[in-house]
Amino acid sequence: MIYGYARVSTTDQSADMQIRSLMDAGVPETCIYQDVFTGTSKDRPEFSKLLEQVQGGDTIICWKLDRLGRSVSHLSILLEDMDKKGVTIRSLVDGLDTSNKSSKMLYHMLSIVSEMERDNIHARVLEGISNAQKFGTKSGKPIGRPKVDRMKIEQAIDLMQQGKSIRVASRRTGIGEATLYRRLAKFKENQFKKENV
Repeated sequence: MIYGYARVSTTDQSADMQIRSLMDAGVPETCIYQDVFTGTSKDRPEFSKLLEQVQGGDTIICWKLDRLGRSVSHLSILLEDMDKKGVTIRSLVDGLDTSNKSSKMLYHMLSIVSEMERDNIHARVLEGISNAQKFGTKSGKPIGRPKVDRMKIEQAIDLMQQGKSIRVASRRTGIGEATLYRRLAKFKENQFKKENV
């Protein structure tokens, strides 16, 4: 049996072009499954029904491979599962047909890319955990505001006392304007306390 799958990313889009292409490729209209996949929902109920329906010897035709999988690793797992089940996958735009040898080579390349993607994600997660442990935060960044060089603060305050604007002092010292406003307020507060003691 030949089945088709169409998916659009938002309710604003139409799957008509995909459905026409699937029907032109020989998929009966009654055998086309269609989902609207949004960024907020990962549910694809029609795709799940399709995967339950297919059996060995069947073919799933899609307009483009990215309609089937959310990522390279997800697509690779799907292709492997369908291959084990004896189901052929055809992509009209990408030219993939898992029933021929050249497409099998593409499938193996996807598997390699998928494995690399998993390894890279794993490495980034480990690096994030290491940074979090090092700095004692979930984000991996030190707690609080970054330390500012005391000499630069004094230089900025001197510039402002000479009549320079905060913007000029900020540019010359490399300290953010918001930081200078805070430090200037603190400096004035300390000066006031010294004068009134």
